[in-house]
Amino acid sequence: MAAKDRELVALADIVGAGYVSQDTAPYTVMGVEPQWVVSPASEEEVSAILSLAHNLQVAVIPWGYGHQQHIGLPPRRGEIALSLRRLDRILEYEPADLTVTVQAGCTLGALQARLQSARQWLPYDPPQGAASSLGGLIATNISGPHRYRYGTLRDLVIRTRVVQGDGMAFTGGAKVVKNVSGYDLPRLMVGSFGTLGVITEATFKLQPMLKTSQTVLFSYHSFPAAVAQAAALLSTALVPVAVAVCNANAVQALSASLSHLDFPAALPSGDATLAGWLALRFGGVAGEVERQVRETRQLIQSPGYVGEITVPAAAQAAVWQAIADLPAPQGKVGPSRQVGLIAKIALPPQQLPEVSAQVQRMAGAAGLSLQAVAHPAAGILYLIGESPDQAGHTQGASLAPWINTLRQDITGREGTVVIEYYTDQLRQATDIWGPTSSSFPMMVALKNKFDPHRLLNPGRFVGDL
Repeated sequence: MAAKDRELVALADIVGAGYVSQDTAPYTVMGVEPQWVVSPASEEEVSAILSLAHNLQVAVIPWGYGHQQHIGLPPRRGEIALSLRRLDRILEYEPADLTVTVQAGCTLGALQARLQSARQWLPYDPPQGAASSLGGLIATNISGPHRYRYGTLRDLVIRTRVVQGDGMAFTGGAKVVKNVSGYDLPRLMVGSFGTLGVITEATFKLQPMLKTSQTVLFSYHSFPAAVAQAAALLSTALVPVAVAVCNANAVQALSASLSHLDFPAALPSGDATLAGWLALRFGGVAGEVERQVRETRQLIQSPGYVGEITVPAAAQAAVWQAIADLPAPQGKVGPSRQVGLIAKIALPPQQLPEVSAQVQRMAGAAGLSLQAVAHPAAGILYLIGESPDQAGHTQGASLAPWINTLRQDITGREGTVVIEYYTDQLRQATDIWGPTSSSFPMMVALKNKFDPHRLLNPGRFVGDL
């Protein structure tokens, strides 16, 4: 029997012949196609698969539903695609404790549907979140505009079960929120891109659903003015639950996506004077929400302010999900949207107003038409380029000098520029992750501890980890 056939039999012995497939084309990651797709049904089977891969020295690509596989570099190799979709159960839900434990293949949408019956939710709104596995979301640590009030997954995950590269499984954290002692494995796994271990289950802390909420879209002639206004508002005692600022191109994309909603006056896609939205959502008891909206209106002072629209209650969820979906290549923002570039700028929040103005000048000088969405309190600015454009800038290497110039400036401000979605030409012409930070030696040490043979998602993360 050939070696490949023996490995196939060994995998089938673990999960059953019906759950090992050589139909691997749908699991190709940036040109790297695995030899097998293996679908375990338990943590024990995950452990056995990784132990076998360790013994055979074959690489493993963890896989949920594939919605975040565009982030990162191509894997150096990946013989096994490890599909976690069968690990999709909600294991333990304690409404009184505001905690829930799920397997890694459970989708965010399925979890939210279960929590809704108790008027609770996981306050988390990443791009394409409903259809994404929670394990994949933890691994990539993407987030949305509700991070302002509730934080990111590093703040919401309190316990994880993980299988490391040699097949050994272990637990980090606890199922109660008050337990903060011990090694902080949950935070370590968030944003590790599957390079330290395969997450098999996680416990999250929850929140009661908002009793009432109100979303207001403040329109501006200037995107930087809207960002500056957001920064000014967030320095006050106001406590919105979600904040985002979108430039004119992003507003046009949102207009197309939300055209079915019954408030067209809020979506002036043809208004040449409109350069952006400042979107704010306030939530809580009705009187408090009304007070905060009233105080916000009193504080609006920007000379670029145009007007405002209050979003109908029934449309709020769709508006905020559309904003969250902007930095997603397969999102539903616009009927014919084709994304060629997604860049994420992260820097000290106080610098975001100045940087947003500079990015706008740089893009204009280069003839680039980019969508921009800012999360002001977090110091994050997403730039999205649709492809192809008339100048072909988002198609290939011609964009690389612009990105390199931008990155040089942002690095000087103690920030980072990560290219989350790109063309092959762009990948060959610039560093997708950018320079490593002072914490990189620690990241290497952790990789050596958890996956010393470099078999989990090899080469996908920063610094070729």
